[in-house]
Amino acid sequence: MGARKNLERWLNLVKPLDYAAVHRTLKRWHPYGGLVYFHLLLDGLEEAGFLATRGYQPQTVSRQPRRKETYTEDRNG
Repeated sequence: MGARKNLERWLNLVKPLDYAAVHRTLKRWHPYGGLVYFHLLLDGLEEAGFLATRGYQPQTVSRQPRRKETYTEDRNG
């Protein structure tokens, strides 16, 4: 049900799609129907505010070399 509504919204359809119409519509994207569904799922999550994509600032990674670990305890116990 949710996927059908998302497909209707994505295609800007006025009339609701029945099962056969969804099948015919997705047929042109075969074999990428799963990818279309995934895109619609992500779009819905982003619209609901669960994904922060707008204004996203990637974190920078420190380029400093890794520090060598030093062990103060005796490994033999």
